[in-house]
Amino acid sequence: MHNVFKSLSEFLLQLRMFFFLVFWLLFFSAKGQISSNLKLAINTSFTVVLDPGHGGKDSITRGAGILEKDLVLRIATAIKAYLEERGINVILTRDNDTFISIDDRTDFKGDVFISLHCNSVADSIGPSVREMIKGLEIYTDKSMTSGRLVEKSRKLSKNFLLGLSNLGGLPIRAAKQKQLAVLRENKCPAVLIELGYLSNKEDVKFLTGTAGINELKKSFYNSIQNYRGMGIKD
Repeated sequence: MHNVFKSLSEFLLQLRMFFFLVFWLLFFSAKGQISSNLKLAINTSFTVVLDPGHGGKDSITRGAGILEKDLVLRIATAIKAYLEERGINVILTRDNDTFISIDDRTDFKGDVFISLHCNSVADSIGPSVREMIKGLEIYTDKSMTSGRLVEKSRKLSKNFLLGLSNLGGLPIRAAKQKQLAVLRENKCPAVLIELGYLSNKEDVKFLTGTAGINELKKSFYNSIQNYRGMGIKD
């Protein structure tokens, strides 16, 4: 009889341990789901206006057989999808080859505005010099309508400067201030990013390759999250 009670006690102890483990597994699973849902809810309350520069009749910069307006739209579309997968609202100022005026571009409502462009060095410059000039540039405009917007735009620029600084093969040339209508007329913090030089073979390879665009997507997400104070790395 003693052995029966001993076996029964051991069985009940194991049963209790089993239910204890099941409880904690369910608890942490639910907690993780709540955390994930909370993160998603926080992200969806934030809207990024992504502005692929130029479009339609507005098409000047080109290189290596590539038009700036086409490349920045392709990159913006990829970034939009990546951010939306992580719960961030994204508005594209254009989603096809259409001319959009400055007034229309700056009329979109968002928490931040990011205008995407590509650079090029004039053909009149010697090829050896043209090939030396490469990399990203980030612009803000100190003539925006309020000091608060200027400061927040600088903060956004600093976070992108940090977030884009580790891209393999695409260095940052500078973070600058320049009077640009697409920034000046904005009602939210705004930056303009020249993604690289279409006159430089290495920049073109990075910006048109899957690996390079994947790096850009992650860096944009991390830069935006750090600007928001989320500190989330992807």
